[in-house]
Amino acid sequence: MSRKILITGANGFVGTYLSLYFSKNNYTVFTAGKGMCRIPQYQSAGICYHETDCTQKDSVLRMFSEIRPDVVIHSAAMSKPDDCELNPTQAFDINVNAVSYITEAASVYKSYLIQISTDFVFDGEKDMYQEDDIPGPVNYYGHTKRLAEEIVQQYPYNRAIIRTALVYGLPVSGRDNLLTRVQSKLSKNESYAVVTDQRRTPTYVEDLVRGIDLILMKNATGIFHISGKEVFTPYEMAVKTAQLLNLPSELLKPVTSATLNEPAKRPRSTVLNISKAETELGYRPVSFDEGLQQTFFRNPFLAHQ
Repeated sequence: MSRKILITGANGFVGTYLSLYFSKNNYTVFTAGKGMCRIPQYQSAGICYHETDCTQKDSVLRMFSEIRPDVVIHSAAMSKPDDCELNPTQAFDINVNAVSYITEAASVYKSYLIQISTDFVFDGEKDMYQEDDIPGPVNYYGHTKRLAEEIVQQYPYNRAIIRTALVYGLPVSGRDNLLTRVQSKLSKNESYAVVTDQRRTPTYVEDLVRGIDLILMKNATGIFHISGKEVFTPYEMAVKTAQLLNLPSELLKPVTSATLNEPAKRPRSTVLNISKAETELGYRPVSFDEGLQQTFFRNPFLAHQ
C-alpha cells in the first residue's frame, strides 16, 4: 500500500514539481492550494487537489481529517521578500500562522513533516552558512521563515527543515523566475537590470525535489541545506542564461542592490554549505550549466507531461 503524501502550495513553482514527482514514486499524492487548481497535469497524474486556505485553522484540520497523511511537505508560502515587507500582516498569516495550523494537524496523525525554508533566514555577513549557524534575517520574509522554523522544531514527531536558495527551472504554471525573466526580456530586445553584489548558491528545482525524496527515503530528520554547489551573483546567472540562449547579454545592466532600492533588504551573501546533505543523504546537485540546459532544452521531468 502506497504512502499518502500531502503537499501544500500545489499551485506554486516548487509545489508543482513536488506533486508531479511524487505521483510517480509510489505515493498517493494529495495536494492543497488556495483557489482553484491551476495545474492541468494533476488530473492525468491521478493527483487529488484540495482547495484549502492554510491560514484558516478549521479548513486545515478538516483537510487533514479527510486525508490522514503519512507525509506532509509544506511548501506554501508568501515568498517574495518585497511583498512580505509591504504586507507584513498577510506575510505573518501565511508564513507563520499557517505553519502552526499545519503542525497541529499533522501531530494528530504523527505525519512525517517537511518544511521548506530559505537562505534568507541568515544575515548575509558570513562567506558560507552551515545548518547550525544562528539565523539573523535582515528582512521580514526571512523573519517569518525563521519563526516558522522555530515552530517546526517543536514538532514532536519526525520532521525536517529544508533551506534552499534561488530556485530556478522551467515554470509549469506560468510563474517566472530570474532565468525565464532574462529570456523574456532579452528576446524582446528589452534591457534588464540585475544585481552584482549578492552571492547565492542557485538551486535547480529538480535537485530540490530529489533532495527531499532522499530525506524521506533515509528517514532523515533535522535541518538540511539543499541547494546548488556553485556560487554566483544574479548578474552572473543572467549572463550565462543569455549566452546559452544566444541572446544579447549587453542588454543586461549590472547594478548594485542600493541602485534597485527594493522595499526589502537582501542579505549580501547566503552561500549554503551542502556538505551535510552530501554526506548523510548522498545528495548530488547538477552543475549550474547542466541545470540551465535542463531548464530550457531537455527538461526530463516535464518532457513526458
